[in-house]
Amino acid sequence: MKILFLIIALSITLLGMEKPQPLLDSISQHAIRIGDGKVNNVYVFIDPLCRYSKKYIKELILDDELLKENSYYIFLYRLPKFASDRIIQYIYQSEDPLTLLEDMMIYEEEIDFDGFSVSKKTMKIIDDVAVVGKKIEANIRPYIITLPASAVPSE
Repeated sequence: MKILFLIIALSITLLGMEKPQPLLDSISQHAIRIGDGKVNNVYVFIDPLCRYSKKYIKELILDDELLKENSYYIFLYRLPKFASDRIIQYIYQSEDPLTLLEDMMIYEEEIDFDGFSVSKKTMKIIDDVAVVGKKIEANIRPYIITLPASAVPSE
């Protein structure tokens, strides 16, 4: 739990950057939503192959209190050192991205890419997330931005 809060504290780099809310709003429909809390909206950029992202997701999903307090918007955003493109495409294109994300990141299940072909719609989602990731300089994973839920327009 201490690690989780340390990662959050180290990842928030809002100083000197344009307000991230409009950028995050522009891609929030592409997020994998976890939790339904009303205290904060937490926007998290992860790479499914990053061990720190895996640790973060595992701690998050297995902590009911965090999920009751906050709403999490998870975005898949590739780190250059990992070859995670196919995995990100597969997760975003699946019928149940959250379950697939859990299976892969927490339970380390293998993904069978046989017959998988990425759609233009999925590539657009990935591109949109990457544009925002670059603009907010999300250079580490997990990259976390926490905003009060009251500051976010209701959906």
